[in-house]
Amino acid sequence: MNESKILNEFRDFGSKMQIIAILAILAFIIPFVGIIQLIYIFLALGTIKRITHEMPDANLSEFRLRYIIGFLVQLIGGCIMFIAFLMLILGLVFHYFYAFISGFIVMMVISMIIFLISAVLEYQAWGYLESFFENHRPMFPAMIVEDTLKGIKNLKLSVIFYMTLILSIIGVILQIVGFFRVASLKNLPPSREETVPAAPSPSAPTPPQPVPSTPPKVIMSEEVRYCPHCGSKITTAGNFCSECGAQLN
Repeated sequence: MNESKILNEFRDFGSKMQIIAILAILAFIIPFVGIIQLIYIFLALGTIKRITHEMPDANLSEFRLRYIIGFLVQLIGGCIMFIAFLMLILGLVFHYFYAFISGFIVMMVISMIIFLISAVLEYQAWGYLESFFENHRPMFPAMIVEDTLKGIKNLKLSVIFYMTLILSIIGVILQIVGFFRVASLKNLPPSREETVPAAPSPSAPTPPQPVPSTPPKVIMSEEVRYCPHCGSKITTAGNFCSECGAQLN
């Protein structure tokens, strides 16, 4: 397991969650921003997929799977609701209101049931992500993991408020707060592998330099002389023999 790479991916996930939270606020002013927010949600889910490749975990896999299925179910519910309102408009235009009203009611009931199923799936998805962080607390700094868990709890509560319809505005606020809290993952410190510099590679040993040999000193022997008269060895540098006194050449 590459700890450095996993922490980098979680930092990336936190950065995307911060962008999602900002886009959720902007969606109140600019409606089409919701499409960009949806794109970033799927980018964040792609980050979770990369994490599961490095660190296989059932909770992370289930979080991603249930969130995607919940979105697809919600999309189906939205299509059915659109058809229901279309039937209502056609009934009003062509004066067949009573003929279309029954179909409208049936389609609306079906769409509401589907929306409820998608909400349950999203709630379960956040629950799996919560279990992951609970099980891997030692992997993250205490303050960051606590803030992330609080954010996930806010996101779970937002789903419940959405289901009530009447209190959906509270659900929106809780969702934005939850996204910002989960975004604290972007503040993860670098891993130990990233902070400790790599040990320098051992360099090749320097071959010993040859020590220049000192040429032997040549000891010049002094010339040995002998007295030609008495044969005594001459030990002085004088001109006379020290033994017999004869003059030397």
